[in-house]
Amino acid sequence: MPEWQEWFLFEGEHEDGVGVFSTLKELCIIECPKLSGGLPSQLPSLIKLKIKKCQQLVASVPRAPTLNTLQLRDCDKVVLKELPPKLDDLFIRGGRIFLQSFAELMTCLAVPGSGVPTTLKSLDIGGTFQITTGHYYPSLERLRIRDDSDSLWSFPLESYPKLKSLTVWESKNLESLFVSEESYRDVSSLTHLRISCCPNFVSFFSGGICAPNLTSMTIKNCNKLKLLPENLRTILPSLDFLAVGECPELESFPEGGLPLNLATLSVWDCDKLFSRRMEWGLQDLHSLTRINISSKCKEVESFPEEAWPLEEQN
Repeated sequence: MPEWQEWFLFEGEHEDGVGVFSTLKELCIIECPKLSGGLPSQLPSLIKLKIKKCQQLVASVPRAPTLNTLQLRDCDKVVLKELPPKLDDLFIRGGRIFLQSFAELMTCLAVPGSGVPTTLKSLDIGGTFQITTGHYYPSLERLRIRDDSDSLWSFPLESYPKLKSLTVWESKNLESLFVSEESYRDVSSLTHLRISCCPNFVSFFSGGICAPNLTSMTIKNCNKLKLLPENLRTILPSLDFLAVGECPELESFPEGGLPLNLATLSVWDCDKLFSRRMEWGLQDLHSLTRINISSKCKEVESFPEEAWPLEEQN
């Protein structure tokens, strides 16, 4: 609705919006670039709210005690004064949307008894924020972060005991994933990990961290990464998907070989790694069913070399 400019109150409606759409469960406002007027202040039955590409909208998110899904994208003038108590899924893209800063949001999420939701399971955020040690996020299962602040140096895995899926991308200063010495080093909940476009990322799963249920790992466009974790077969026994790309300094897979359950291996634009392909130990990976290789190494004439005793697979 490119010409819509204002949300008018119905005739007879209270000034604060009470009474409007009392049974409305889902509201989506998408690509209304001229909309500037406010929204109803209360939507008591609302379950899902999505506001996207409404750059001129000046409003507060309606109070909605039953809201469990909230998506805000490219609507920097929308204010989120408080987090609904039953919020399950929160998606944020676009700068200064709420609570003054992302740091304030992450602090609120981590403080018991602060009135913030304990039900939040999925958080997808991109913008300026900071994650610090000392906070605890007991309910999050899925976290996706794009960091525009250059403030995220390391990610404390022990703060997310139920985290199943972690994606970090376009974080210029991220260097490592870690678990402190005092914490239990078994990251048993994690099943999917993706690190992408993090030019200073150099280490993860350091110090003997074990992720026994991790099945999928993608590492892409990390210019300084030289080594993968040691003892992959021990610390990632369930890994069946591994993708590594655009990591020019990555020299080799670790000694001891790749996880034996590996079914899919993708390697692209990692010329130093590919030049040592004879050390990959593919002959030991009897579960391997798919290999994707892309390399600029001009000396390669065949793949795999005849010296590899690979078994024929039906």
